[in-house]
Amino acid sequence: MGIVVFDLDGTLADVSSRRKELNSLLGKGVSKSKAYNWFFSNEALSLDTPNKHITEIFRLLLVHSDKKLIVLSGRPWKQRDGSLNFIKNHITQKPVEFYCRPYGESKKTDYDFKKTWITNASRLGAPIDYAFDDQKVIVDLWRESGITCFDCAGYIREN
Repeated sequence: MGIVVFDLDGTLADVSSRRKELNSLLGKGVSKSKAYNWFFSNEALSLDTPNKHITEIFRLLLVHSDKKLIVLSGRPWKQRDGSLNFIKNHITQKPVEFYCRPYGESKKTDYDFKKTWITNASRLGAPIDYAFDDQKVIVDLWRESGITCFDCAGYIREN
């Protein structure tokens, strides 16, 4: 049994509505700090929708493979509950391993968090077979670590 890792924002979750609202708040003169605090709130996560094609792959693997599926997100700890709710409501109701930035490490970049996580992945008890991510720098990180990564950037279509 191998492991498949899925990113959340931009991969399993379409965050374009949340980003649009963030830009609207900034355009209305809301302070950058207040607007980003909202963007990283569990309330704001309710605007996210599933990325149809990637969630379909996730569900197919969940049902038709022996792979262990992990959701790995650079989201801060304060979004953990909202993230788990999104997974339960939009991806699967089956238990899924979920990792996000630990409490107190909200300033750590997505790259640094995932690099540390990949470095320590041997504790998972099985090899990571492949990953899905939408950020080029993270896709490159997976690949530089010897793990096949599917680049999910730019695939979102209206229909």
